[in-house]
Amino acid sequence: MNRKQISISLFVALLVVGGSAVYWLSLTTEKNGIVTTGELSDRAQEFVATQRSDVGTDWQAKQLEPIEALAVQPPSTLQETPCFSINLPLKIRTVYRREPEECALQIRLMSPAAKLTISTKPLTTPLLEDAGVSMREIVTEIYTVEDFTTSFFSPSRTYSDPQGISFFAEKDGQLLAVIFSETNDQEKILAQSLPKVLEVLMVY
Repeated sequence: MNRKQISISLFVALLVVGGSAVYWLSLTTEKNGIVTTGELSDRAQEFVATQRSDVGTDWQAKQLEPIEALAVQPPSTLQETPCFSINLPLKIRTVYRREPEECALQIRLMSPAAKLTISTKPLTTPLLEDAGVSMREIVTEIYTVEDFTTSFFSPSRTYSDPQGISFFAEKDGQLLAVIFSETNDQEKILAQSLPKVLEVLMVY
């Protein structure tokens, strides 16, 4: 094989690697700019790193996230922690793995597009005096109290902000937090998603 043929072969190989990277990234990139890179070859990941080093490219705005940190779940999958369980009636894209003993769950939703975080912890103060709740009460230029009530959890408090909806409630000495973040569909979440979640959420 002469030098010209070698050069052509190397050029074709680079095209294949670059094309593979773009193809995989088109499959694994969400609207919010997260890229899962765990299934890319070493050469493809080098291609991604090179693209991210170029000033002014869209790649610099991407958040790289290893795919092994996520576990893809089918819609309406039952999710359980030691403190609560939920058979989520919303379209799920991914579920972030948590330690088995943690009373927290983080889910990437497809519709509405959002990150849903559910957690519980012991509540040692009145609801409005909890740090996360009182901060939202004080920082009114960001957080707005919403007129939202539910018969499933009371007392409760709900807030909207430019990127999400936060719901807090007291349940048998526990602080329940249901937070939709990284979204711009607050109205739909308040009217539909949050009520659906609270209806099927079982706190132990």
